[in-house]
Amino acid sequence: MRLIASLHGRGRWPDAAARLILRRHLTHRVEHLDRLAGQSGLAYSPSEVSASSLAGDFGTPPLILPPTALESVLGPSLIESCCAWSRRAKDLAAAEEEMMSMQAERAQLDDGLRILDVSPGHGGLARWIRARWSNSSVTGLAATEEHRQSLVDVLSANEDEGVAIRLGNLTALGAGDQFDRIFAIEALPGDAGLDQTLRDLAGHLAPGGRMLIQLACHRKVSYRFRPGDGHELWQGTLEPGCLMPATDLLPQIRSPLPLLHHWELSGEHYERTARAWLARLEANRGTIFEQMRVATGVADPTPLYRQWRLALLATAELFGFHVGQEWWLSQYLLGAPGATT
Repeated sequence: MRLIASLHGRGRWPDAAARLILRRHLTHRVEHLDRLAGQSGLAYSPSEVSASSLAGDFGTPPLILPPTALESVLGPSLIESCCAWSRRAKDLAAAEEEMMSMQAERAQLDDGLRILDVSPGHGGLARWIRARWSNSSVTGLAATEEHRQSLVDVLSANEDEGVAIRLGNLTALGAGDQFDRIFAIEALPGDAGLDQTLRDLAGHLAPGGRMLIQLACHRKVSYRFRPGDGHELWQGTLEPGCLMPATDLLPQIRSPLPLLHHWELSGEHYERTARAWLARLEANRGTIFEQMRVATGVADPTPLYRQWRLALLATAELFGFHVGQEWWLSQYLLGAPGATT
């Protein structure tokens, strides 16, 4: 995989050859994971997996870009996570809408709720919620000051005062902060173990409240992206050593919040999302190059452009493998005492 990343990064490897080698790599990876699935003692304990180490947001560029640049690749809501492609979704904008509608329906949103988004990205879901339920308030958590300021700028441009952005992880919340709904879309905050993170989030869920968690998953085995075994393909997008969780990892956690529902979506949704991002990246290459030059000060951003392009190509191949039945998307609805199904 280092060879593919190196040669593709220098423009010396055509897409057809890259796809062929990626599929061979994934075939070997699946064979290895199937062997691991039958062995004991190799599963990750929820307490050993930090919340921040989960793999997700496969649309993230390999460098920090302003929202104006991301609009040239992502959809209009700037969603860096998986979109939903029903028969009604004819383009990326519609697929973003489909996914946010699905998330809202499954979280049983209503007007007048207090909502916490622990992975607000570029504020797409928060803005979408406020446009439909104007009496609801949304609080988002930004891990860095740069991320917080970017979100504030986007929200100011939309003149929406119903969204508050706090700097920090769960420590940014006060002991008395309570929410009726919590969203964690392909990311969970903090460096504590998954079990502790769920307990911390449960402490901020009001009686009868619900929490929707969405994760990219493997069908059987939790494993880490490590240098030399394919992580190079997502350099700058995924952190080294990040974890691809098995679809049943989170349900195994002893949480004060009962699991109300567990849905699984075919990986083909992520495949189509990545291919849509890739098509827009190529169609807007000139704009992206200029934005990369401004962001980095580098005269020729070709290596960064190719790095992002390879990550999107690899994402499409990963989630499209075995017709989307090897890697897919899981959504989990957890409820505080008093929540009904």
